[in-house]
Amino acid sequence: MKRFIIYILALFFGISGVFCLGSSASVFDGILWIKDKGFRDLDLYYYFDGKDSYYKAEKFLTGFSKERIVESLTNLENYSKIFPRTDIFEKKMDLGDSTYLVYTKIDFFPMKNRDYFIELKVEDSPDLTIISWIPSFERNAKDNIKDLIRVERAYGRWIVKKLGGDKIFISVEYSNDWKLENIPSSFINSSMKNGTADALRNLLKYVDALMRKR
Repeated sequence: MKRFIIYILALFFGISGVFCLGSSASVFDGILWIKDKGFRDLDLYYYFDGKDSYYKAEKFLTGFSKERIVESLTNLENYSKIFPRTDIFEKKMDLGDSTYLVYTKIDFFPMKNRDYFIELKVEDSPDLTIISWIPSFERNAKDNIKDLIRVERAYGRWIVKKLGGDKIFISVEYSNDWKLENIPSSFINSSMKNGTADALRNLLKYVDALMRKR
């Protein structure tokens, strides 16, 4: 029993320290997450702040390799294989300091014909990797493509952290404004919750298949 309590405390303080280890402030820091109890295979959270909404899926893993997870997340050429709803996820420019300008296009209901530019940053260490992105306000204000709706708010973050033994903590967070009109907010929120959960599921499915081949 004593060992179990120590293990739980180690997990708690390990996860709490994730945000202290990252060097970059994030829109997700300090969010008072609300848990959605409708998901059993992972933990799903949400938060609404006026017109802005935030979503997070997280899971504790065993038997996975942090290196394979990070490798999959940083190989942008494979994104359409891992995340089938992403039509384009293309690195356009190296901005320095492990930060890249990325162009993204998605096209599925209700987020039809959306595109945007983000600045994606990779902060990597042996025990902790944080992959975060913010809108590229300068590029989103120009280079508009005909028949596409330019998304101006697109924030996200992946966290992959080694814990004791062979355990890993992983989470993904999103906060986007897809400029959806005449669609009930309840439908949008349900779609975003499922989309966030599916992003984590799809990644783990891809990594699991990758590890089985090696």
